[in-house]
Amino acid sequence: MNLMSRLLSSCLLVLFFFAVSCTREYGFEHQGMLRLSTDTLSFDTIFSNVGSTTARIKVYNPYKQKLLISEIGLKTGGNSGFRLSVDGLTSSSCSDLELPPRDSLYLFVEITAALQGVADPVLIEDAVYFITNGHRQEIALQAYAQDALVWRGKRIEQDTLLKAELPYLIYDSLVIDSGAVLSVDPGVRLHFHDRAVVVSYGSIKAKGELNNPVIFRGDRLDKLFVDFPYEYYPGQWYGIYLDKESYGNEFDWVEIRGAYYGIIADSSSLEQRKLEINNSVIFNMVYSNLYSIHSNIRVNNSLLANSGSYTLLLLGGDAEFVHCTIANYQRLVSRDGPALALANFLGEEGKASIYYPLQKADFVNSIIYGSQLDEIGLGIAEESTHAFFFRNCLIRNSVELAAEYAEACIYNEDPAFMSTGKDYLYNFRIDSTSAAIDKGLDSVALTIPFDLDGNSRTSDIAPDLGAFEWHGLE
Repeated sequence: MNLMSRLLSSCLLVLFFFAVSCTREYGFEHQGMLRLSTDTLSFDTIFSNVGSTTARIKVYNPYKQKLLISEIGLKTGGNSGFRLSVDGLTSSSCSDLELPPRDSLYLFVEITAALQGVADPVLIEDAVYFITNGHRQEIALQAYAQDALVWRGKRIEQDTLLKAELPYLIYDSLVIDSGAVLSVDPGVRLHFHDRAVVVSYGSIKAKGELNNPVIFRGDRLDKLFVDFPYEYYPGQWYGIYLDKESYGNEFDWVEIRGAYYGIIADSSSLEQRKLEINNSVIFNMVYSNLYSIHSNIRVNNSLLANSGSYTLLLLGGDAEFVHCTIANYQRLVSRDGPALALANFLGEEGKASIYYPLQKADFVNSIIYGSQLDEIGLGIAEESTHAFFFRNCLIRNSVELAAEYAEACIYNEDPAFMSTGKDYLYNFRIDSTSAAIDKGLDSVALTIPFDLDGNSRTSDIAPDLGAFEWHGLE
């Protein structure tokens, strides 16, 4: 081979390798597979016929070469109720997507499940599949669909019983007409959409059980954080309003959470019992857990905890709280005001005051505590009735109450709650070091012998203060 032939052969060889290099660097990667952010995407329980929140999947090309995704789709073709959106386009499948080197794209997944026709949640399954260079990859999709009875602007015009067959999903309002009684069985769950409200002109009688409470909550079934259900977040719905002519309301073994207000009891005659709460939890409100205006109310063995404003406000009236925990360590919304406020008038500068006689406000064997130095606020006009008294209570307040208003109370000693907000999780049961242990009156505990967990208050030396009795190793 002469010199010219050898030079020509060398040039052809160089061009061949250059061409191969260009094909690998700038062409499609024939052996590569996508890197996916997860292999299973699980939704929280959703209501049938109600769209879910949107979940996101990241699809990444880890190579120096671009990848051709020949197809992305749903395994069932969309028949499961899952929906897929790629680059802003919603479809059950798409094809021939080019993913540049070291680049990524996001897939957005939602689901609206059909009615399942059964009371219990039903598992819905599907999968997102990818075909890249002949390789098939899948991400499993899972969600539980829960059928519910949907009410929009519902009015209760006659005596009605709610049974625990399906959850109730309420939009706009649930109104109980004057003269009607809404009775609620153990285990009933009432879910309220954004701003939905309960308005009672008649009566509500919600009667749960220790291990089967009645629940009033928002309709978000997903999680705000990994370990924090959205239902506990304040402001999911408006709350429960008891009109001036509403009497005989009873809440026993009931949980109310995540609203703007727990219960508002509007001004009524003190000759009739407006509201009785037993063995219940009112938790995480934007404003107040219980806002009572000149009403006759009784609250026993209950927890009122966490609010942006007063956890409990009594503006006049006749009220009694026995073995209650009133605590405020709210961190999800800003706090303004003490855990407990007692007042007997409303007044504005330049205007005449409006008086609400405080006929009685008694607190016995209870805890009033929180994250502020002063957890009791008094707005008292001497010229109007103001009878209130604290007996055997654990109180956080920088100033001790005068002897005419308190007896055998403990101030500013640690109630040792199990958890007061780490990771936004709370547990207002007391620990072994609590100052509340064995400080209650025996005679009072005999009338409420079991705590909010069903534990006996009368089996040791003396009852503990608050809604929870400490039961540890002796």
